Amino acid sequence: MNRSKVISLVITLLLFSIVILTVTNSPSVMGIIKLQLSNQDIVEIEASSTSHSYMSKSTNGDRVIADLMENKGFNLVDKQGSSYFFENKYEKVIVSKKIYAKAYIIWKMEPYGMEPSPK
Repeated sequence: MNRSKVISLVITLLLFSIVILTVTNSPSVMGIIKLQLSNQDIVEIEASSTSHSYMSKSTNGDRVIADLMENKGFNLVDKQGSSYFFENKYEKVIVSKKIYAKAYIIWKMEPYGMEPSPK
């Protein structure tokens, strides 16, 4: 192999590695991997101080988010389009549904309508 072919191969492998690392660090890709390697119906893919995102297989339907929220102590109070409104005694949460790659659903959970806490 001559030197230019070796350099081309090294550059190609380096670029390929960068692309693979970028794609696999995506929360959505990691969610798909978690779902495929586990027997869970829903997995958390991102979390911040104000929101959480989950992923489920689209074959599981909407029941999976209702079950998750019920297990967290929330009741479904309304559904408008692709948004679900849950609340408990202390919090109100909106969960938005987004189809991802036809076979998965991303559920984004955020607080809404929070009343200021009494002082």
